[in-house]
Amino acid sequence: MPEKLKTVSFKTIKTDGESRNYIEILSQAMRLSSEGKSFYLCGTMGSGKTYLAACAANDHARSGEKVCFVHYPSFCRRMAASAADGEYRTEADRLKYCRFLVIDDIGAESMTEWNRDSILLPVLDARYEDGLATWFTSNCDYDSLKSHFAYSRSGKEESLKAARIVERIQAMCEVGTLTGKDRRNAL
Repeated sequence: MPEKLKTVSFKTIKTDGESRNYIEILSQAMRLSSEGKSFYLCGTMGSGKTYLAACAANDHARSGEKVCFVHYPSFCRRMAASAADGEYRTEADRLKYCRFLVIDDIGAESMTEWNRDSILLPVLDARYEDGLATWFTSNCDYDSLKSHFAYSRSGKEESLKAARIVERIQAMCEVGTLTGKDRRNAL
């Protein structure tokens, strides 16, 4: 999690002058966080998705829960670098079993069959089976995410594997779409 987000909380968010969309998504995020439910938060770049996910992660951590927050493109690069020594299994297991997980910026990673089939799918399967809260942030709606996961670097289309990933996410999550102004300069 970025340093500047390590202390954020839903309690400190000011809603004066905010759009109806932002207030509705904030309310949805707070409800899902308090209920320990999964959330797929998509929307425009800079709209505040990661900020809201960080608020939820921090609130869960403050309650003593084991929390993981991963920027998914960076995580995939790290896992690929540790594939030879098998260290990626330890990292993937942390994601499988932590009480609350945020997978930030899913769909922005360089898609490979390995990070889709050997990392993401097993993590999602384990979390789904155990009913563990998983939050996703993305610039992709479900259709765009399915398209992202359908094509490998070699250009080979694997629609069934892509559909399997998105189906798991849909089965786990309530969805919310955040639109509006770029908030990055306001943080």
